[in-house]
Amino acid sequence: MKSIICLLLLAPFFVHAISFGEVVKSPNGRVAVKLQQGSNGPLISLSLDDMPCGVMKVGPNRSNCTAEILNSSSKTVQSSWKSVWGFKEKYPDNYEEIKIDFNQKGKQERSYSLELRVYNEGVA
Repeated sequence: MKSIICLLLLAPFFVHAISFGEVVKSPNGRVAVKLQQGSNGPLISLSLDDMPCGVMKVGPNRSNCTAEILNSSSKTVQSSWKSVWGFKEKYPDNYEEIKIDFNQKGKQERSYSLELRVYNEGVA
């Protein structure tokens, strides 16, 4: 099931991954997101059980992105939320989060951020 979700999310962006960068893993360590600076701009790769699922180029204009990674920070969240409806009274909300700051150069220089959450079940 997780493999299918992984493939559906990143199917249009399949390429080979580069072997360097910052890695953020899910709490159980099975799902991993790698942040890397490629030759044509920033890349985010996803793997499940150390098997690559795909790579996505980051930026407003993916075909000609001149963005560079300025900063990244990560944090661990372990909490739960109460349900009004559903089978359980409380649902766990455990994930690793990474926030990536970018700077895009060109005619319109701009900065933007991307936040990724890596759960045991996938990435948001």
